[in-house]
Amino acid sequence: MTRPLAFGEAAKRRLDAAIHRSRADLAAERKHLAAYDELVHLVQARGTLLSRRGTARGPDVCAGLAALATHARDWLRPVCEWRRQHASPWVQFASLAEHLLARFPMPRFMASVWFDRVREHGAVSSPVLEDWYKRLGAGESIRTIVPCRLTRRMAHLFLSAPSHLTAVGAVRWAQVASLGGSRELAAALIATRLGRELESGDFWESVLRFFVVAPELDPVHVGPIVDFVHAQRALRPDFALKGRTAASVLRLVEEWHAGLGLGLERGETWVASTLRAFEWVDRVAVRRGEEVELEPRVWSIRELCSTGELRAEGRAMRHCVATYAARCLRRECSIWSMQIETAGARRRVLTIEVDMTRRKLCQARRKCNARPSVAERSVLLRWAEHAGLDVIEPLMA
Repeated sequence: MTRPLAFGEAAKRRLDAAIHRSRADLAAERKHLAAYDELVHLVQARGTLLSRRGTARGPDVCAGLAALATHARDWLRPVCEWRRQHASPWVQFASLAEHLLARFPMPRFMASVWFDRVREHGAVSSPVLEDWYKRLGAGESIRTIVPCRLTRRMAHLFLSAPSHLTAVGAVRWAQVASLGGSRELAAALIATRLGRELESGDFWESVLRFFVVAPELDPVHVGPIVDFVHAQRALRPDFALKGRTAASVLRLVEEWHAGLGLGLERGETWVASTLRAFEWVDRVAVRRGEEVELEPRVWSIRELCSTGELRAEGRAMRHCVATYAARCLRRECSIWSMQIETAGARRRVLTIEVDMTRRKLCQARRKCNARPSVAERSVLLRWAEHAGLDVIEPLMA
């Protein structure tokens, strides 16, 4: 029988495989490959970025180093002069990127641009974000860098955005904060497509203003409204929220949800992703008369691979997951259903979206788009770790 790998040995193998993949990606350009090898040698000698602890969870450091290597001709300082900070791997990486490519101190969240080298439909691509980094590091104002209008106050707030955000998320955070919106509203907006896209800047700024002046609107409705508005704009470019009340918009969203999936082909299917289904068993206290017993509770997470399954999930959970069929077919995302089984009864509790281009667990919603409970978040994190998925921070808020 094959002996199971010890944790340290398994972690070393994963690290070696990641380094090998990055070297293979850079093999066509010798200068980039040489720069990557220099970075790997440096961080292995002076930091914990590529140690077992540094690579156990979090972003793909090897991919980040490879992205930095492709900009070797723009490095401002020799690699060998970098001195690591005695801090977390994330802080060490941010320090290294700043050492190589910035003349001025950088907001820590800007280091995130080096970890997502994929081009997404409609989203700001990583090569563009890497250019943001170099321009901001050279002293240019973020107001002249981003493809949307920012006031001086927004630009000032951008620089102090929370470090867990992405660069695009920090732009949205600054916009909401400048307009007087709450942290909860900012987190809800960043968790939508607006946390990844900056297209049609003036229009979407008007949508942000709609949310800010409607404080009675629960943040759980932000995602469905953004999806609704995006869908309406595709059909009617002149569609706007101006002059509408929160109540009237929610009614429109409810009507839209009711009609979703009616035009989908019932038999449309797609190949399952490489991620595996997940099951977890815990126990919950149940009172039976005067006694309290611990009853097994089975959590399961499985992928939905047809328009019929998406439609059934959306109707049961009362949200717009049926509109994700085209993205699932393009393999941009995969949709999963978390269910609980107790005493023979099974029920749906969460619908989960995974961004397959970045391997990120980016959205999870209960019925009517409510946020996950504490227990559900715990199971989500277990699955994310099991599947090797990163987790977008607002999801856990």
